[in-house]
Amino acid sequence: MAGDPGGREDVAAPFLMGFGALMAALALLLLLGMAALTIGLPRERPHPDQARRDREVGDLSATLDQRLREAGLPFVWDVPGATLTLTVGAQSTAFPDRHIQPVPAVAQSFAALGGVLLGLLESRAGRLWVKRIHVHGFAPEGDSYFQRLHLGLGRAEAVVCALLSAQTQPDQRRRLQRLLLVQGSDGGLRSGEETAITMTLDFRQAGDTEVVRPPPDLPLGPCPGGGAG
Repeated sequence: MAGDPGGREDVAAPFLMGFGALMAALALLLLLGMAALTIGLPRERPHPDQARRDREVGDLSATLDQRLREAGLPFVWDVPGATLTLTVGAQSTAFPDRHIQPVPAVAQSFAALGGVLLGLLESRAGRLWVKRIHVHGFAPEGDSYFQRLHLGLGRAEAVVCALLSAQTQPDQRRRLQRLLLVQGSDGGLRSGEETAITMTLDFRQAGDTEVVRPPPDLPLGPCPGGGAG
């Protein structure tokens, strides 16, 4: 009958059930389609030379550590992934208070380290994988921001002067100079530490084709602050 409300409920119930089943089926089809699309997407594969790169960088790190020990140099390298980081201890021993130049023994050690690095860069693996050498000076003991910045940068420059003072051929020295990136900071490496210098070797990943632009073809000139040059 037209006025019977129960009849309307009987008609609506199958419709709602059918609509719900249809929506559930559509949602399932959508999920299956997304899963198929995800499976079909090309996955990023490692570069074919990555395994060789990792092996040769590991060999370079071990060679550098061995040569430092053979030369009796007081440097220890940390190896966090793609870099080697050298930390030179407190300013009180490496650099006298508010001095830019390191004590003579530290300067001589850096000069010897320059020879070791040049030998490393002469190897095929060194030419291929060493991308940058960062030299970073720190000075947390100054009275002002600019004084600390001046000291930190000056200490990094003094270390670079010592590194480049090794008695080598000009083209060898230039190869080392081309990779150097010098930085200075107005504080310590981490709170509570008196780090004077860090030096970091950055290695290329396999497939990295970035070209490191060489510096202008200029003579080195005298070292700032009267250091070795």
